[in-house]
This record gives sequence, structure tokens and C-alpha cells, in this order.
Amino acid sequence: MTGLARVVLGGLVFLTVWTALAQIVALAALGFDLLIVALVVAAAVGLWCATRRRSVEAVAQVFEDPGLRFRVPALRLDRGALPDRLTLGLAVLAGIAGLVAIALQYRFSAFEPLWIVGLATALLAMLRAPADGAAPLILGPRIAAPAFPAIWLTLGIAVVMGLFYAVVSIPDADDALFLNFATGAKVAREAVFATDTMLGIDGLDFIKSTYRLESYLLLVAVVSEVTTLPVLPVAHGLLPALLIAWSACALTMIHHALFGCHRVPTLLLHLVALAALDGSLLSYGYHALPRFFHGKAVFVTVVVPLIALATVAWLRQGRRAGLVLLGLAVITGVGFTANAVYAGPLTAALLGLLHLLTGGAVRWRFLALPAVVLWPGLVVAAVLLTDPPGGSEYADPGTVGGALWPLAGTPVAMLGLVCLLLSGAGAGLLHRSLVAVSLGVAVLLVVVLNPLLWDLYGALVTGNLNYRLMWAVPVPMILAVIAGLVWSAGGRALRSAVAVAALGALFWPGSILWQVPAWGAFPRVPGEAFALARAVDDVAGSEDLVLAPQPVATWIPVAEGAPAVVEARMTYVSQRRDPAHREVLVMRATLFEAWSRRDAPPLTPERLSALVSETGVTVVVVDDARQIHRAALPILQRLGFRKAAAADGHLILKR
Repeated sequence: MTGLARVVLGGLVFLTVWTALAQIVALAALGFDLLIVALVVAAAVGLWCATRRRSVEAVAQVFEDPGLRFRVPALRLDRGALPDRLTLGLAVLAGIAGLVAIALQYRFSAFEPLWIVGLATALLAMLRAPADGAAPLILGPRIAAPAFPAIWLTLGIAVVMGLFYAVVSIPDADDALFLNFATGAKVAREAVFATDTMLGIDGLDFIKSTYRLESYLLLVAVVSEVTTLPVLPVAHGLLPALLIAWSACALTMIHHALFGCHRVPTLLLHLVALAALDGSLLSYGYHALPRFFHGKAVFVTVVVPLIALATVAWLRQGRRAGLVLLGLAVITGVGFTANAVYAGPLTAALLGLLHLLTGGAVRWRFLALPAVVLWPGLVVAAVLLTDPPGGSEYADPGTVGGALWPLAGTPVAMLGLVCLLLSGAGAGLLHRSLVAVSLGVAVLLVVVLNPLLWDLYGALVTGNLNYRLMWAVPVPMILAVIAGLVWSAGGRALRSAVAVAALGALFWPGSILWQVPAWGAFPRVPGEAFALARAVDDVAGSEDLVLAPQPVATWIPVAEGAPAVVEARMTYVSQRRDPAHREVLVMRATLFEAWSRRDAPPLTPERLSALVSETGVTVVVVDDARQIHRAALPILQRLGFRKAAAADGHLILKR
């Protein structure tokens, strides 16, 4: 495992150093050339750490420590261990109440009954757990697994992940912003992330200060600059390939730490869980391999499990290398997504609280955890002091019950997750060693899925995007652990059942395999809209201003040298809060909304003519299928617009 530890450590140190240096450059609005220096420094430090034998061995020992591995005892059915009548009666009542609560969540998205029942069940399990030595549960004896070289497993997992990424194509409209950050940083070289580079308005404030923390977008820009490759193939091809290779090493190490020789099936089950939990943009599956060109995907898929394992390694082993790994992973996570500012520390905090309640004589290790958030805390303080982000563009955080639906993706997955939640709450009734599971569910319900704190989280932490709190809970990894425990403890029948269940989850209607709009498309863009956007690029120059309907406007700013747009997506309108340019932003928002939304109030010919002239539009994309566009043609012609190109039912007019 030393070779894998070398790759994981070197890659993590590189990403951490790069993140810290890139954040300094972005927050201070320094020049782009300093990012090239930062890349060299980060690579040198990462390589140096990867070649230090002592450091590599310390990391390898963290993952090799047998104390981290799950052990499944051969639990036997003993009448003396069955719950007494009171406990059994309370458990039956809890089960009935749980079924009612699940029905209320399923039918009305009312999570409060489920929350109360879950806490009550966890309390019952902690107070009435059976004695050690026997339990009302039968599992077969632990079965040995054949040794399988870690390097070959890693290569196999990397190939599987790479093929999955290559075949499953799910474009993300947020690339309108993210790729424009990269292309804009290369153009506005004097001051990185100082001003907007999408709308062509001189001096317009950067859209949202928290994006300055996301160093991954700047890594795309710098690698593009150094390799002379365009931003798009770097963002969608080169960097995802490197990150998939590093992630395969990290996931192999994590599953080796948890299951040892049983790492092969558990790692495969982890990938199956990622593919099965899909069906919605907010689910774990969408923020996994298909979107590995976004930092959020790397964070949810790999960094969160790494944070979880490093936290447990420090709390249980007391190894300083585990604490160092935790600190590196927390910083790296913020570079991939600004949401990691709270989601990464929350992962460590949940496990830390569990340790604080159960850690015995070594509870004091919990006190070291705040040290790992020192750097994220400093950069967040810098943002709040110099350029605090405006209020959220989302009106309210919704409810816990409502947030669970998109995370689960499908009704069946929803039922499965809430049943798993209640089962975990009552796990302590099976065996005293499982009381920690019940306590962990109680901590989750109190700290994260708490209806009493939901609005507060939305206002002070997440910007009303509370579903991202659940990124701190690595559900796919938890599912893999549960299936892996059954696999490693069960006989042939149980293993066959796990294999059938895994195949069923992979191909069931909620799987990501049924949600793919295109197979094998590269880059990760919608073909027709992207082709239209490139046709606009052929007509418009860098000095032009383009008015296009949203499906086309979204993909115009992603290319280098692309013209400015009136707006790219309606979701960005509310995020632009520069008071010095308020008037022009309002005019642009009005024009873009009328041109993009079918339910928008129509503009009078005079108002349309005035907005086009006052905003300085020089190129207009007309959709022949929309009546409002056809009606505007005479107005545009009177303003001097003439046909410059036509493609796929659209006219491109230029003044």
C-alpha cells in the first residue's frame, strides 16, 4: 500500500498548497502570472512530500491500522438475549409509529413525525440495548477473502471510473459561469477574479465573492495556459482523467482501511451506490462520476469519505498523520467547492461529537479538531470583511422533508433511506456494540436533520441551499459499508443476495443509467445548443454583445474569445448586486427574461427597441419557433440588424 499512499499524499498536498496559494491570489486580486508560480510551487511541494519515506510510511500506517477495520462477530440467537417484554413492546410501538411517520413523509413531506420517532427510537436503543455476548441476530461466521493486489485493484477501479465518466454524459449549465471564470481569468490577467468577465460591463463586480475560494476553476485556467490547450478540453478531459486516477487510489486506500482483504466487493458496492442514488440534480449520483468535471463531484465522491476516515483515524488511533490528512482534506475540499467551507468541517464535527460521547479516556482528541478549520476560517473571514456575499437568491430553505426528496431522487430511494434511518436508530436493540450506530443517528438528527434549526441554517450557513448539508453525510459510502459488512460476514446465500441487490440497484429505473441525456458526448455539452453557441461565436467578435434565448446563451461564455452576452442564465440575475451598475443590470434582466422565458410578459415594440439600443446589443439570436421572436424581426430590422447566419431553426442577426 506504500505506493498508493505516495500517490494519495502527493496529490493531496499538491491540491492543498495550490488551493491556499490560489485563494490568496484571488482574494487579493493579484495577477494571473502568480498562479503559474503557485502551480510550480504546489507541484514541487507535493512531489517532495511524496518522496519523503517517513511521511509516506506515516500515511500508509494510518490506512493499514487494523483498529480501523470493521469486525462482524458471529452473533448467535440466544433466548436469554431476547429483549424483555417491556423493551419488546416499546420496540413494536416504535415500529408502528415509524411506519406512520414514513407514510407522512412520503405523502406530505412532513419530516417532523419521523424526526421525533427517530430520536425516540435511538434513545430506546441506547437505554435498552441487550447484554454483551449474545443478541437476537444471526450472521454467519466471518469468511476469509483471497488477497488481491492493491495496485491491480486501483487500476481496475480507475478504468471503471474512467469508462463510466467517458460514457455517461450529463452536461451542467453551471459551466456557463464556471468555465467563464477560467477563460476570464486568462483574459483579465492583471487582477484575478476582480470583476465580471461574462457581461462585458466595465468594472462590474465579480458575481459572488464566495466563488473566489474555488481554486479548481483557476487550476483549469492555469493548466490551459501552461499546456496551450483550450479551457474546455482541460476542464472536461485532462483534469477529470487525473482526478479519477487520484480518486481511485484514495478510494482503494479508504476501503482497505475499513475492510482489508474484503476491499474489492465493498469498493465496487460503493461505485454501485453512487450510480443508484440518482434521478435528480441534487442527488449524490449527479454529483459523482458523470460530473467529475466539476469540483463538487470530487468533493462529494472522494474528499468527504477521506475527511470521514481521517477523522476516525485521529480520534481512534491518535496518529498525528491522521490529523494532518484531515486538515489537508478540509482545505482541499474548499478549493473544489465553496460549500465545503461548512460541509467538510461538518463531516468531522459529526464524528467528533460521536467520539466525544463514546470516546472514554481519549475524549480529549476531539479538542484538536478545530485546528483543521483554521485556514478555511481565515479565508472565510477575509471574504466577510472585504466583500461579504449578498443575500441568497433563494427565498427560503424549504423543509427537511422537502429536501430529502431530491437527495433520494426517486420514491423508492426515499423509502429506502428513511427506513435505513429508522433502522439505524434502533440498531442498538440488536447488540450493544451497535449502540454507537443509534447514537450516530441521533447526532445526525439533532445536528443536521433538525427541523428546529433548518431556517437558521438557511439564513446563516447555506444561503437556503440546505440540502447541501447532507453532502457532509457520505450516504453512498455508508451503504457500501452496510452491504460490505453483510458480504464479509455472510455465507454464499447472503453474498448472492447482496450481488443481486447491487445489480438491481444499478439497473433499476432510478439509476443514473436511465437519466443520461446523451451517451459518450465530449465535451460535456448539449449538442444542439452548443453548436448554436459556436455559430454565434463565428459571427460575433469579442467586442459584440449578444442577446440569445437562455438555452443558447448558456453556452456562449464557455469558449475563449467569446463575445459578451446580455445574460447567460436567469439564475444569475439575482446574484448580480453591483449598485454602481444597477440600472443597466435591470435593463438587461428585463430584456433577457422577455427573450428567454415563454411565460414572461411581452415587451411593446417601443420598449424592445429601447432596451436593445440602450444596452448596446449588436447580435441577436432569433428562435423561429417562438412567436415573440418572429414578431420582433421587423423591429430588429429597423434597428439595422441583418441576417448573418442560420442554423437549426435559429437566425443569427448582426447590426
